Amino acid sequence: MNLRSLLPVFLAFACLLGFQQPASAGQVFTNVAQAQAAAKAHHKNLLVYWTGQGWCPYCSSLDKGVMNKPQIASWIRSNVVFCKVNCQNGKNWGAAAHKYKVNTVPTRILLDPNGRVLAKGVGYGGKGTPKSFIGWMSSRENTNEAGSQSK
Repeated sequence: MNLRSLLPVFLAFACLLGFQQPASAGQVFTNVAQAQAAAKAHHKNLLVYWTGQGWCPYCSSLDKGVMNKPQIASWIRSNVVFCKVNCQNGKNWGAAAHKYKVNTVPTRILLDPNGRVLAKGVGYGGKGTPKSFIGWMSSRENTNEAGSQSK
């Protein structure tokens, strides 16, 4: 019996045991706990973006002016694990939102691999650019103090 013939048996057995391939640091997560696990495994900071896609005009402006730009996608892939949480208007936004005191959208929080807040940005006034956003995030990546940005 050769190894190639055992591959289907091994794969079926692995699925039964719940074997999963480690999450990629380059994927976009929608679950904060899974993203935190990936950040820890890849020794990268985690950027969590709470947005109200479809109902929040400030979120739409931030997406159009900053978050959906190619420079941001490239920076995210190279520097952080990214989690985008689409919040429903008036609904519970999850345990992570409660833990990190997220009560409005858009909110961006940069966490170290252990979940410690490095920076928090709340709101969007329409004046940010991809360059200023990357500069803001990069300047806080290796700090021990939480930063703050308001509307």
